[in-house]
Parts: sequence; C-alpha cells; structure tokens
Amino acid sequence: MARQPKPLSEARANLEASIPSIPGRYEQGIMRGDWVTGAASESSEANFAQAMQRAIQSKSRQAGVRRAGNESWQQGSINKGAPIIGQRIQDSLSKWETNFERPYSAVIRQLSQLPPRTLDANQNIDRRLKPIVATWQANKVRGGAR
Repeated sequence: MARQPKPLSEARANLEASIPSIPGRYEQGIMRGDWVTGAASESSEANFAQAMQRAIQSKSRQAGVRRAGNESWQQGSINKGAPIIGQRIQDSLSKWETNFERPYSAVIRQLSQLPPRTLDANQNIDRRLKPIVATWQANKVRGGAR
C-alpha cells in the first residue's frame, strides 16, 4: 500500500508546534556556519553577477514590484517594520555614532572656514555647499563601522 502524504493542515500543525524550538536551533546553526568562505569566493561572485544580469535583462525586479503592488508593500512594511523599527535604531546607535563621527566632525571643522554667504544662490552652492558635500564624501565610513 502506498504511503499517503500528510494533508496540508497536518503539515502546518507540525510546523506550528515546532516554532518554539526553531530560534535556538537557528542560532546554533548560525554559530557553526562559515558564511564568508563561500559568500566571498570568486565562484559566488561570478554566480551573483550572472544572476544580476539575468534579472536586469528580464526586468524581474520591476515585474515583481508591479505584481506586489503598493498595498502589499505598505501593509508588509507596517506589519513587520513598525513594531521593531524603534528598537532596531536604539540597538544600532553606537555603530551609527562611530560611523557618523568622522564625517560630521570634518564638516563641523570646515564650517568656520567657509566664505561668507552672498546674495547669489549659485555662488553659495559652489563656494559653500559643494565643499561641505566633498568633505562629507571624503570622510564617510565605507563598508560599516571601523
């Protein structure tokens, strides 16, 4: 006699019953893992580039965005993001401060060296704004906290 597959409702109930043990098993698996060796390999980089080219050529991102629509995106963002965004920001304040300090301090130092404002907006942009933007870009931290 052939074995009968579980009905979907039973499969769901089994998954639901295992949810309390999943976070601990997930964490244990992550701690055993080596993400960098595989993800930073030349073959992974080549696969990524090839996949991105396929996605660009087929416009799959654009099609997916249109398929999902605004309402799905809005509800997903509200339901998933709103309850945790404040805590995530709180948790990352130290890293933010570390990354923000260098460009911010450089800009603050430069402010006193700027020429006075004029009545010419374009001249103010060229002589005051562009140097501040260049200082920010030259001092921003790239690739995370250092």
